[in-house]
Amino acid sequence: MNFENYTIKATEAIAAAQQHATSSKHNAITSYHILLALLQQEGGLIRPLLEKIVGSADPMVTQLEHKLKSMPTLTGEYQLHIDKDT
Repeated sequence: MNFENYTIKATEAIAAAQQHATSSKHNAITSYHILLALLQQEGGLIRPLLEKIVGSADPMVTQLEHKLKSMPTLTGEYQLHIDKDT
C-alpha cells in the first residue's frame, strides 16, 4: 500500500488499525479496525463529527470493540492483509 497520497491522520489510522488487528491476532485489517482507529484517534475529525450528529460516539466504540472481540483469532505464523471487503 502506497501511503504517499494519504494524509498524516489517515496513515496514523491505518497504522493503529494494523496494530489492533495484530495484537488481537486477526489475520486481516477490516473496516471495523479502521473505524475504531478513526474514532479513537487523538485530534481526528471522525469522532467530533459523529458526536455532532448523534451526541456520543461511545456506544459505537463499544459495539466495534465487541464485534472485534468476537472475530476469530489465529495462532502460529500468518500474514496480515487488508480484508477484501474493506
